[in-house]
Order: sequence, then C-alpha cells, then structure tokens
Amino acid sequence: MKVTIINGPPGVGKTTLLHNILQQLPPDSAILDGDDVARLHPFDGSLGWVNLVHANVLACAVNMRQAGVKHLLIGFVFPGEWAYQHLNALFGVADFTPAWINLVVDNNCLLSRLQAQGVTRQDIFDTSIGFNASIRSLAQAHDLVCIDTSELNVESICMKVLDVMRS
Repeated sequence: MKVTIINGPPGVGKTTLLHNILQQLPPDSAILDGDDVARLHPFDGSLGWVNLVHANVLACAVNMRQAGVKHLLIGFVFPGEWAYQHLNALFGVADFTPAWINLVVDNNCLLSRLQAQGVTRQDIFDTSIGFNASIRSLAQAHDLVCIDTSELNVESICMKVLDVMRS
C-alpha cells in the first residue's frame, strides 16, 4: 500500500483537501484525517499524547492495508523534525515508506483562514504560524514536496497533490 502524508499547519486546508480529493482517487483508496484520530482521547499536547496519535495513525494504516486499500492519504499536523523522523521510523517498522506532501501558506492568509473558521485565540494563531514555518523548514531540509496554498483554490491544490501522487 502506498501512503501519502499531507502535512500542514491548522488552517492550511488539509481537511478540505481530503474531502475534495477522495472523489478523484481510485476506488481502492482511503483518506484518514488525523484530527479524527486525535479526537479519540483528551488533548494535552504531551509527548505521550503525540506518541499515541502517531501510533493510532499507524494502526489505521495497517488496518487499511489489511482491508485491501492500495493508497492511503493521511492529513494531519506533523510539525518539525522529531515528528518526521518518528513517523518514518514507525511506518518503516510496518513496511511503509510514506511520501510527504507539505502544505504551507502565507501567514496573513493563514490567519484569515483561521478567523474564517471561528478561531479567535492568539495562542492558536501563534502556534499555527510557528507550525507553518516548521513545516516549510522541514520540507526544505529533506527536499520534500512543498505546496504553497496561498493563491490556490481547492481544485488547484487537489490537482497538484494528485500530480505528485502519480509521479
């Protein structure tokens, strides 16, 4: 099974992308929104919580493979080097080599998108901007695909992601 991770800060459009791209994927594909996996237990942001989320994402991928899924598209916030290394190591144990597609956005656009979702807390804005920078740096450090969604509509983002998945 081919695994593609869509990584990006809150508000970049991962969930919107997943819901829109599903109709364009082959019938033996599946999507996994990491937000749904993360809501299965209380959020506390600790390393133990993050490890549990990563383990749940991997368990879902293993279950999808056993169900005959040929391509799994996972969307979630995996900011920074530690998350990248940890997930690759976990997935490697299960004989997966995930492809990473990182979505980033101009900070002003990110703030507008978060406000449109009803976010008003400054700490969430600050965290999202920090994640945006971390994910951009991660993509550069590992020569990963990085798509700036600032000027793109959902259809254009879907097309770019599908192009990367086909290559």
